[in-house]
Amino acid sequence: MVFCCLSFYAQAQSNIALRSSIAYEQGTSDVWGYVDSLGKEYALVGLTDGLSIVEVTDPDNPQELFTIAGEESVWRDVKVWQDRAYVVNETGGGMKIVNLANLPTNISVATWEENGLTTAHNIFIDEKGLAYLFGSNIGNGGAYVVDLAPDADNPVYVGTYDNAYIHDGYVRNDTLWASELYLGQVSIVDMQDLSNPQILATQNTPSSFTHNCWPSDDGKYVFTTDEVVGGWVTSYQVDSAGIFERSRYRLTSNGENVVPHNVMYKDGYTITSYYTSGISIADASWEGNFIIVGKYDTSPLTGGAFDGCWGVYPYLPSGNILATDQQEGLFVLTPNYVKPAYLEVNVTDADTEELLSNAFVDLLEVSGEERYTTIVGTARTGVLESGTYDLVVSREGYLTDTLFAIELVNDSIVVLNVDLQLDIACDNPQIFEMRVLLEGPYDTASQKMSTELLESGLLPLKQPFDVAPYNYYGVEAVDSLIEFPENVVDWLLVELRTGNELIERRAALLNEDGYVLDIDGTEGIKFCNTQNNISYNLLICHRNHLNIIGAFTVYVFNDIYDFTISQNQVLGAEQLKEINDSIYVMYAGDYDGNNVVNNLDYNIWSVNSAMFGAYMNQDADMNGVSNNLDFNYWKLNRSKIGALLEEE
Repeated sequence: MVFCCLSFYAQAQSNIALRSSIAYEQGTSDVWGYVDSLGKEYALVGLTDGLSIVEVTDPDNPQELFTIAGEESVWRDVKVWQDRAYVVNETGGGMKIVNLANLPTNISVATWEENGLTTAHNIFIDEKGLAYLFGSNIGNGGAYVVDLAPDADNPVYVGTYDNAYIHDGYVRNDTLWASELYLGQVSIVDMQDLSNPQILATQNTPSSFTHNCWPSDDGKYVFTTDEVVGGWVTSYQVDSAGIFERSRYRLTSNGENVVPHNVMYKDGYTITSYYTSGISIADASWEGNFIIVGKYDTSPLTGGAFDGCWGVYPYLPSGNILATDQQEGLFVLTPNYVKPAYLEVNVTDADTEELLSNAFVDLLEVSGEERYTTIVGTARTGVLESGTYDLVVSREGYLTDTLFAIELVNDSIVVLNVDLQLDIACDNPQIFEMRVLLEGPYDTASQKMSTELLESGLLPLKQPFDVAPYNYYGVEAVDSLIEFPENVVDWLLVELRTGNELIERRAALLNEDGYVLDIDGTEGIKFCNTQNNISYNLLICHRNHLNIIGAFTVYVFNDIYDFTISQNQVLGAEQLKEINDSIYVMYAGDYDGNNVVNNLDYNIWSVNSAMFGAYMNQDADMNGVSNNLDFNYWKLNRSKIGALLEEE
């Protein structure tokens, strides 16, 4: 699988201008657009209790014309065929058919409820007038297909594809691109024979919770979202040889991962609704590689909540974008679709000329455009504005290379070839062994830590410390969940220090017994930049526990350093918590990683207190669920301060 990834902070607005907004007393869900015969533009806004029809021809002065009552439902979706709107929800009442032909003067509404169909999560209508109802109450909730073309007011059932529940989908040229949420995959299905659909291909998505998908106009690429905290927007190349991942990105909000919802494609760009981070526009024209070129945050909320921006509609003739925010209402926005400056970096071993995968490529002046090279040694990135930039290329076991004053120009591609020299010191790495326990997952009865993150498939394959405040860009990773050593609890970040000087950092794995493992499963961590006659301090970092520093120095050939046996093993007063008869553990509750347990950590827990099935900083006991048990760790340890973490 070929991919590169990026994360960035989506706080400021760029290349998307607010024209107007409308607030609603009730919450909103999805949005679609309609254009009448006179060229007037309308927003069709799903509400928790119906549908709102808003004229947006003048984007600075939107006018709500009609509201249509409907069953109370958080989920309401709407699509248009000719001059009819078709509205579905997950509560009941069948499908509403709204006659829009006489807008802006009047509308009429009918209800279609045939063959026992009463609910559906979503709907898509193809170019032939075939309406695909997804997530309905029929069968497995696959694709239930009705034909609108003979009579738009009286749909006729014509077929079903029901291999699995489909949350959302897209159909063109008799090809269904199905988001099979609970299977964590997108399926491509030939629907020419509606009585006998044929699966052409399937592809798992990175977070295994495939919410929606949207193909490029030529069908050579498909774009997906995973609706989980820290989920990815991902692009895949589709051809006769199969489906291959090309690129992925995800947003952060105040340093916290957030949740993507719906991605759409238009003229070489993806437009994505991203819950608490609003919408983002990415250039995807360079063989499916994402480069962020626009963003607008509709929501005052932050973090991994499922609130905020639900849907986007970028297809109005005016070019304006419609967006719905569940709490803030309807937004009318004007985008500026710009072409970024493109950069391709090819990385090889200077001696062997071998192509180097997993090399880290970082444009220093640009937040969020960090990439890793693919299996063919290539990373593709870019910047929003022309200018001069510095580039750092690094890889485990190699000397870091910095390239200065690279000239990048909008809508142009610069190709750089970088040769990395092997770090000779790593020919003979030195191993430091240690043992440490985390309060959150520790079970006093078994005297072991929980491995539920690994067992539930939630443990990230790559080390998670490439975000603030750690800013560690090491390439420690495994290829798949089965490649993890047995009984792994979580990732740790371990620093080797001499006094206040940071010598080296490595990400490592923590075993249920507290032993720290290297990526290959061996006990201890391999460090390269050590000397036999120098003593070192060990600093242990974890993403939701307070840092600790060893009180005693260690040498290369020391025995294991056991942090669990005494308070005296660490610097500072009461830096470990004693539990279970002289067993010492690291304090839980530091959910923002700033090394202090305070109200900022409570805020993170509070916003995300009902989340589950994700790898979350506020999940202190590491069972994949954020609940009151995690609050209790914060409450018990409030005001505790850990060891100082200094950046390299």
